[in-house]
Amino acid sequence: MTNEWDAQLQTLFADSKNELDGEGFTGRVVAGTLSRRNRLIAGIAGMALVLAICIWVFNVPVWEMVQQVSLVFTISLFDLGDGWVAWALSPVNNIAGVLLLSVKAIRILRKRALRSM
Repeated sequence: MTNEWDAQLQTLFADSKNELDGEGFTGRVVAGTLSRRNRLIAGIAGMALVLAICIWVFNVPVWEMVQQVSLVFTISLFDLGDGWVAWALSPVNNIAGVLLLSVKAIRILRKRALRSM
């Protein structure tokens, strides 16, 4: 390199040399993090309070609905008897098992399709 380039590089680096306020930056980052955390905690607490009030107000209808849904989802699809085959296939021999396996298969296919793009 020539002395002309050296002088230009030195002036370029001298112009860009300025001190960063590390404590100010750190303080702003910490304040932002604490602010987000507090908002998240307040949001979760508010949602939990609303959910608790809804459960308290609609206690009987919700409980009856949960019981009916659990009865429907646990209906056996095929009568397999009392042998070891019935015990082995009992987790998937109901409507809930079929729905769960279907949702899992759809998620796997969706992930593979999005990954291939």
